[in-house]
Amino acid sequence: MTERIASLITEDGIWLPVKKRTAAVIREVYVLQDKIESCKKGSIEIIIDFKDGTVKPTVREVGEPRRIE
Repeated sequence: MTERIASLITEDGIWLPVKKRTAAVIREVYVLQDKIESCKKGSIEIIIDFKDGTVKPTVREVGEPRRIE
């Protein structure tokens, strides 16, 4: 059995259904939640690849741009 996100619940108790592809993206974000919350500079990029009927979300940290002189 695999863990799958089926819905979200707001602070007000409103139930929000989540479809399969969106659930896969939310799962990737959840796995990196601590890194996302602690990020002070730079960027985190989420890429969603739709290929052959599947969805492959990937998350990567993009370093802070540096000036080269």
